Amino acid sequence: MTTIMALLLVVQVAAGAPPPDAPPVVQPATENAAPEDSAPAAEPKVVCRIETATGSRARKQRVCKTEAYDEAGEAAKRAFQDFQNKASARGPMGVKPGGG
Repeated sequence: MTTIMALLLVVQVAAGAPPPDAPPVVQPATENAAPEDSAPAAEPKVVCRIETATGSRARKQRVCKTEAYDEAGEAAKRAFQDFQNKASARGPMGVKPGGG
């Protein structure tokens, strides 16, 4: 008889049901709670385009990127161009005259 009770308790615990002698679970009132859908998470805008695949004349592939990805790439490109411009102008990052 005790093995049946133990088995019943194991099945109830595995099923997620509270044991028979446990106090009832009280759900909090949801009337005063803020709705979860009031401010949905803003998803980044994805821009897709078709590009030719490398090594193929006929094959095309779809490339999708976010606007933030493109903006970060443009910022890196500008930073690198600025670095190159300072180096060629013999600025603080440039090569000293005389090859030294």
